[in-house]
Order: sequence, then structure tokens, then C-alpha cells
Amino acid sequence: MLTFRTDDLAVDVEIQADGDARTLLGQLSPPPAAATVELQSTGGSVVATAESDELGRFRLAFDADGHVRLRVLREGAAPVETSWFTV
Repeated sequence: MLTFRTDDLAVDVEIQADGDARTLLGQLSPPPAAATVELQSTGGSVVATAESDELGRFRLAFDADGHVRLRVLREGAAPVETSWFTV
């Protein structure tokens, strides 16, 4: 499990692998009213996108590997980007 923190948001993630398929399970806390979570590759392209639920949970399915980061977009707040991590 990985945890990323800012002053007003924590992002917890767990990565599951099944062959080349990857699933990233995550939770935002405190849960925002609404949030879009993007998984970005090192080239800046978005490889997966999900909306968080009312508990701040989200699920991203993707086939990429290598260095990625999460970008969290919340209404009325600045975007949050995690540091890069390897999947």
C-alpha cells in the first residue's frame, strides 16, 4: 500500500496485477463531494480515469507499466498530483 499526503487530502493506493493487467484500488480522505482521479504516464498522457464514490473510493484498470502518477481533480480545489511511482 502507498499513501500520499497533502495538507488537506490523503490518497491511499493498492496495486493488484494479473498478468499484464493492473488494477489500482484507492481511497481519498477526507472524501470529497466529487473527484476525478487520473493515472498519468511519464509522457503526460492519461492512461486511466475514474470518479470517486461517496466514500472517496476509486478503481483504475490499466495495462501500462513503468512510472506513473495520480492526479486528483476536485471541484473548488487545486489539483493534487502524487509523486511518481512504479507499477
